[in-house]
Amino acid sequence: MDDFLLRIGTMDLPRTASAALLLTLAAGAQCNTVTFANYATTCAYAGQHSAISGTFDSRTCRLTVAFTVSRTCCNTLPFVHALLLGVRPFDPGLPHPLLVPGCILAVDPVVVLGIARSTAPSVTFTLPPLPATHLFAQGVTDYFTTVGMTHELQTSDGLRIDVR
Repeated sequence: MDDFLLRIGTMDLPRTASAALLLTLAAGAQCNTVTFANYATTCAYAGQHSAISGTFDSRTCRLTVAFTVSRTCCNTLPFVHALLLGVRPFDPGLPHPLLVPGCILAVDPVVVLGIARSTAPSVTFTLPPLPATHLFAQGVTDYFTTVGMTHELQTSDGLRIDVR
C-alpha cells in the first residue's frame, strides 16, 4: 500500500508508521531534545534590528518561537507579523525586492504562519515526537506608514531548531 497519511518535512510516513506515530503521541511519549542556534543576519528598520529566539519546555513538549519588533514613531506601526518555517536555510540569505533594503530571506519557507499584531510576536505549539531533524524559522514584520500609505517588510535573523 503506497498511500501516505502523514508528511514530516520532506519525509512521507506510510499509514502503518503514521498510525504508530499517532499511537505514540496518544500514549504520552517522551519529548524530543531541542536546541537552537541563530544564523544569517538581521536588518535595521528605524535603526533597530529584529532578533528571533526559541525555547522548549521538555515537560510539556511545547516549542515557542518569538521575535522582536522595532519600536516606531509617529505614523508608522507594525501592521502584521509572520513566522516562516522550513526545512532548508538560505545562508547567507537571499535578498528580496519586497523587503527593506539590507533584509534577506534566511529560510526556504514551507509554512507561513500569520501572527496577530503584537509588540512581542510569538508562536507556541506542541512538538510531537519526531525523528532527528533540523527546522528553520524567521520572523517577518510588515510596517505600515500612514504618510504615503506604504508597507515595508523587516526580517529577523534565522533560527536553526535542532530536534533530537
